Amino acid sequence: MKLLLTALGLALILTAIAQADPSTSPEYTAADQAQFAKLGTANGKWTCADTPPSKKPDVITAKQLGNWYVWTESGDAPNTTFARWNATLRGYTEVEIDADGSTEVYTTKSTDPFNATWKPGFPPGAKLYPYSVTTTGNTFKATGKYKDAKTGKVLTFKSICTKS
Repeated sequence: MKLLLTALGLALILTAIAQADPSTSPEYTAADQAQFAKLGTANGKWTCADTPPSKKPDVITAKQLGNWYVWTESGDAPNTTFARWNATLRGYTEVEIDADGSTEVYTTKSTDPFNATWKPGFPPGAKLYPYSVTTTGNTFKATGKYKDAKTGKVLTFKSICTKS
């Protein structure tokens, strides 16, 4: 009985330790962990000014949840983005789920996810375009193209977001 309680206690302690550092995936090396940790610089609240301008306030709230960083964005096109370092692909992956349920996947091989060009990978044939992010201090700028659903024209967007 004493051995069973000791084993149970050890299992609970190991579970707590594993949950204390939820960013460590089993296949991660120390270098992978360092790459993953770079996503943490986005944690917090960001207020964005968009071109074309948003009708609703565009605010991004970012935090780490387990092995993912999660960015929730308000505004005219609300969405939730899950991002992480992908040790197998040796790059970053982000999965965006839009309010209407559509999903896009983007990747970058850049060693700095906030100074990078992100390329679309899914869904195939969706005519998605790459976008770029540059970061200086507490401000990041995202620029790219999108196809306007109403006109069918390819337009340019720019978002300049400042950490609150």
